[in-house]
Amino acid sequence: MAIKSLFIKGKVKAFTIIELSVVALLGSFLLFIAYFALEIITKRYFVSKKQQDKYVELDYFLHRIEKDILLSNETLFDGYKIVFFYDKREAKHTYEFEKEYVLYEHQGSVDTFHIKLENIEYYFDKKNVKTGIIDEMEGIILMDKEKIPFHFFKKYDYLRLFQNEENNEWTQNR
Repeated sequence: MAIKSLFIKGKVKAFTIIELSVVALLGSFLLFIAYFALEIITKRYFVSKKQQDKYVELDYFLHRIEKDILLSNETLFDGYKIVFFYDKREAKHTYEFEKEYVLYEHQGSVDTFHIKLENIEYYFDKKNVKTGIIDEMEGIILMDKEKIPFHFFKKYDYLRLFQNEENNEWTQNR
């Protein structure tokens, strides 16, 4: 029925140039709005993904260091990095704290956490230490404009610690 209305006695109705221009203008306006909306959604997605990736990296760092603290037999701080020793001081993981990132070395490979830390303090038996064995650490993680405090604690078997200290194992193989 709609097709028949276009025909007048075997001829097709013609559209004027103005009608075609108006339709093209409206179509291009709708395409511009759709493109602009897609651009906004895409930018928001990438901003959100970047933020999410930062928090995933932070979560992995906190999980990894907490696991190393809990599972290690000995934890040493040498003034520059933390070393976690496992079975008989053969297996070890290290964390080197730089200004803009943290290097994590384990089994011959190195991972980089792009995390900024400040005010890191190391303790042994509730006393602040500059080097040596530690059982506690705390500090602040800078994440965008947020400051996230962290605190880790390790319980040692003190009888084993004193036996190791008597055998002078703390100063060997640093």
